Amino acid sequence: MKPIAKIATYLVLLLTAIGMLLPMLMMIFMSLKAYPEGKGLLELLFSKYTVQNYLDALQTDSFGTYFLNSLFVSATVTLGNLLFCLTVGYAMARKEFRLKPVVLATVLGVMIIPPHVIMIPLYRMMVEFGWINSYWSLIVPWLVSPFGIFLVRQYV
Repeated sequence: MKPIAKIATYLVLLLTAIGMLLPMLMMIFMSLKAYPEGKGLLELLFSKYTVQNYLDALQTDSFGTYFLNSLFVSATVTLGNLLFCLTVGYAMARKEFRLKPVVLATVLGVMIIPPHVIMIPLYRMMVEFGWINSYWSLIVPWLVSPFGIFLVRQYV
């Protein structure tokens, strides 16, 4: 690669990285301010910082309960995805069965559907099952991911 092309590539990568990191840095700086509304960038960077917002968030309500609920749901969904995606993906890659092309086409077809499209039907199903305000409605619909099945199949 020529030196000029290399410099141009790194410059584009640097500008892209700055463009992606700047909003996150702005959020961090704004979270450390008492009243960040309406402040300019320089005023935001060079005024007084405080961690009181984080202390308030940790002390209000039941932060520990919320955190443990999120941890439980995410760990259960992750373990379910590992178990089911590994078994289905392995079977799709190594085993021969009659409907294998149909199952693969179905998995790929489900990947095309955006998750936003299934939210209302999914909610109606959870109401019919009586699972509203329970862990079941957060865990069961996401135990198997077609993308996970496809990735495992491709890897195996």
